[in-house]
Amino acid sequence: FSTVSPNGNTIHPAAVEAILRTARTLEALGHEVTEGSPSWDYAMPANSLAMVMGAAGAKTVEDRLAALGREIRDDDIEPFTRFLHDRMLSISPLRLVEALQQIEIVSRDIARFYETQDVWLTSTLPVPVPELGVIDTTNVDSVFAHAGRFAELTAVFNVTGQPAASIPAGFDADGLPVGVQIVGRHCSEAILLQLAAQIERESPWPTIAPWPPPSKR
Repeated sequence: FSTVSPNGNTIHPAAVEAILRTARTLEALGHEVTEGSPSWDYAMPANSLAMVMGAAGAKTVEDRLAALGREIRDDDIEPFTRFLHDRMLSISPLRLVEALQQIEIVSRDIARFYETQDVWLTSTLPVPVPELGVIDTTNVDSVFAHAGRFAELTAVFNVTGQPAASIPAGFDADGLPVGVQIVGRHCSEAILLQLAAQIERESPWPTIAPWPPPSKR
């Protein structure tokens, strides 16, 4: 487990406590729990990750347009998705190959951690749950300004191909949910599901949302 982000950023206190609490639960269940985290060049995958995910999104849009037999319209997709789509159509294939190569390097770096560990336990979000409207998905600049920080513990696994699960882990002082994340080796989905089930049995999470909702308090 780790209570700091791999890029050196801090994780908010409620999430740190959730990580430590979950680690203690796992230890009580008989698991060997040690502190540590994967190590990779965090600066490398940022643009490459956006490139690979953007290419996948653009291909999905193009496939749909081909099925419809028409060109894209302004109201077909959200502005940020449209931005990525249009950007990817103008990107050199060589740049996409370079991005894939960089992702492969990062994947290999992360895989070294799993030579001695089965699962990495960390937070889902490194910051408290943002208020509604903080990320304006109709504004490209707003998405770029906030998404990197919110997704710094999760996004990389979208391209390394490793299974991960976000597990409810209580609430912060404002009544907002806190999640922990478990990330496994490649093809270890069964282990993650078993581990999540164990945690749920020992620390059941509420099945009814808190009322009144935090936004109304």
